Amino acid sequence: MRTATPTRGFLPETDPAPRLPDAFRAWDAMVAELPGLLAAGRARAVLEQLPQADIRELETPGERERALGTLSVFGHAAVHESWRQASASSVPAAIARPWVTLAHSMGRLPVLTYASHGQNNWKRLRPDGPVGLGNLAVLRNFFGGLDENWFVATHVEIEGQAAPLVLAVVAGQRAVETNDPGELLAALRTIADTLEQIHATLVRVRENCDPYIFFTRVQPFMQGMKNVVYEGAAEFGGVPQNFAGGSGAQSTLMPLLDAALGIRHAGDALITYLHELRRYMPAEHQDFLAQVEQGPSIRAYLVECGDRRLNEQYNRCIEGVGRFREEHLAISIEYIQKPARQQASMRGEQGTGGSPFVGYLEKHRKETFSNLLP
Repeated sequence: MRTATPTRGFLPETDPAPRLPDAFRAWDAMVAELPGLLAAGRARAVLEQLPQADIRELETPGERERALGTLSVFGHAAVHESWRQASASSVPAAIARPWVTLAHSMGRLPVLTYASHGQNNWKRLRPDGPVGLGNLAVLRNFFGGLDENWFVATHVEIEGQAAPLVLAVVAGQRAVETNDPGELLAALRTIADTLEQIHATLVRVRENCDPYIFFTRVQPFMQGMKNVVYEGAAEFGGVPQNFAGGSGAQSTLMPLLDAALGIRHAGDALITYLHELRRYMPAEHQDFLAQVEQGPSIRAYLVECGDRRLNEQYNRCIEGVGRFREEHLAISIEYIQKPARQQASMRGEQGTGGSPFVGYLEKHRKETFSNLLP
């Protein structure tokens, strides 16, 4: 199964479907109305009456992906609309039944994931233009507005920029297998150069996404489902479910880099959590990551051959991953920890999706830099 393309990386090979088939027209209309319904405190009441449609009429992967993302937004809006008091304890049957059935048929989970909220939630304003900031609009949002849209678009651009990196990982491992230092050097240089571009984009999240607005208007709806009943979903039999919410930690990029570069982390709560989040990735992304983890080891090859030029490019890669983690830590503190403390938030200082980030990201940063070669 293909997992990456030269121009898209872990983004879909074709642009996400801009609309659903006619039988689902009411769902698309509800997506457009959702910000207003949330602002009025009426989202759950209206979503409980969501018109039923037969998901078997979804014919293409793009249609199924759009429907899954649409139901995910509806489900989280219905549960977390009143989060300031307490999130609801159930997903209405009108959403839960098709959501659970569709998710299971796709090998996915019925919760808002990074794949639905980011990787498959965009359109190009100019169809012939780049998948990048300035040419991206978000297909589905909650309250909407510049801050929410910019946050999503920043992640989409990062995923698109990473396409050469993904292919370079494959090329690098192939070079180890064939003992081709020249190909490995080119692959490491591509990974390092791409990490510089990705870091520059991550920094840009601050341009149009305010920490206060993010914490109070965006992140609440990205919370997971904690002890939530999916009403009428036969697959769960009325048993409450627990799922993590949408998070950039569900992206395949960082675990891919750890696997490709041989970066090891000592066991801790965040590592356990990150491994758990792999099941929230699309199956083909999980499979690709597992293949890379099986080797061959780029780091072991470099340690054995001791080539200075190769080590220099490898160290550029390690430094790039480390800088990305430094920036991620800074943004997490700025956008989550500080607002949570200022507002004495009932949500606490958990990361997007519920991750226990504060005590561990610095440790992971240090562990990354400890892999530098002499």
